Amino acid sequence: MKRRQYAETFLPQLKEMLQQVQQQEGAGKSLVETYTRLLDAGQEIPGSILDHLQTVRRHWKLSTETKAGLEQLMARVKAEDMTRGYQRLQEVQNGTDVEKAEHLYNHGCYTRPEGGTSDVRLLRNPNRTVAYAFKGKDGEAGGALNFLKLPNGACTLREDLCSHVTQSIAQQTGLDLGFPKSRVAKIGGQTGALIDGIKGKSVDPEERTNVSANRNADPNEVAELDRCLKEIPEKITPQSLQKVVLFSTLLCQWDCKWGNLLVEDESNARPLDGGASFPTQATIDEFASGIESGWGGVALDVLTQYPPSNVIAEKMGQTLPQANQPMDPEIVKAVLKIKVPDLVNDMKARRDQLVRDNPDLAPPPHNQGLVDDTSLGFVATSIRVTQDLLRANPQMTLKEFSEAYTAWFKDFVAKNKTGAGR
Repeated sequence: MKRRQYAETFLPQLKEMLQQVQQQEGAGKSLVETYTRLLDAGQEIPGSILDHLQTVRRHWKLSTETKAGLEQLMARVKAEDMTRGYQRLQEVQNGTDVEKAEHLYNHGCYTRPEGGTSDVRLLRNPNRTVAYAFKGKDGEAGGALNFLKLPNGACTLREDLCSHVTQSIAQQTGLDLGFPKSRVAKIGGQTGALIDGIKGKSVDPEERTNVSANRNADPNEVAELDRCLKEIPEKITPQSLQKVVLFSTLLCQWDCKWGNLLVEDESNARPLDGGASFPTQATIDEFASGIESGWGGVALDVLTQYPPSNVIAEKMGQTLPQANQPMDPEIVKAVLKIKVPDLVNDMKARRDQLVRDNPDLAPPPHNQGLVDDTSLGFVATSIRVTQDLLRANPQMTLKEFSEAYTAWFKDFVAKNKTGAGR
């Protein structure tokens, strides 16, 4: 009886599953054969097909042979489309940054970084340097969105606002924090943040781990990442390291890690990634909960220490020599010149303009956009605290500044968490 019940219940399901597998295998083979035939005939295959082929390779039930065929096909499509893209690049040389980026994107002239969790396309020049980075809103980092408790698009707005605010600070005070120009743009049919490229080296432990974990990793690439982790941290100028830390406090970019900076000329550190800046009330509550449970809160000290990597295990946790130097007097003077009320008005005006121009960045119930006045208020408070700390002791070291800000931060989130004082 049980065998009969099994045959009547499960065998039809098994047959259906086998048919689906066979259908997917057949369709996969057909894809490879069809596109290969078109390429051999000189047909132009747009790079936009690559995302679809990648989905097929990853999620369909295919044989090893068919997967290998898909990989070869994708490599050929990408190579030929990139060649055409660079050949036709002159057609948009006088265009806007968005038009140039759209051209590079449409022809597959990009790579994806190994570090980080967001879907980033590094749009590359013919010499392989990064022209732009594009972060589509649909592929924003889940960690940042979870901290903000906001839907996709929240990080895109923040990238633009970080750029706008740092430019406003530069206009007010002459202080260039080094954050790259970023703007909301629509590339490849998707809204996202288009960010100017930085010609710098990575000192990201996460990227090194991800690259080395790939069995097909280029040994030379791993060796270069190791060299950067070993040699570059001590070469970073004290002034640029101070600017990276100040960017974190002035914009409330509390996701502090070495993966959020690049180093130009192996000495000039520049901050990256404003996607988690402009914290929400949910962010404050998350940090408060973490501190209460012993997690520790903002890890600003990470930026004043050697990168946490086994490549330099003997130095992990040690303070960088530059962090024990006094704050640069000109940098301190510039920070103290920031006019916070003017900056807040400027932030609001930029946010409102972005929301008007990009309705998809204000999904209901966030009709005023995904950066509300509360978030702007947290940034204003953090700027004033940064100024107060430097005004009280303008000759403090970067390490002392980091410690003083962290102490304030713990007190601040405890007093401003939801329900505090009731």
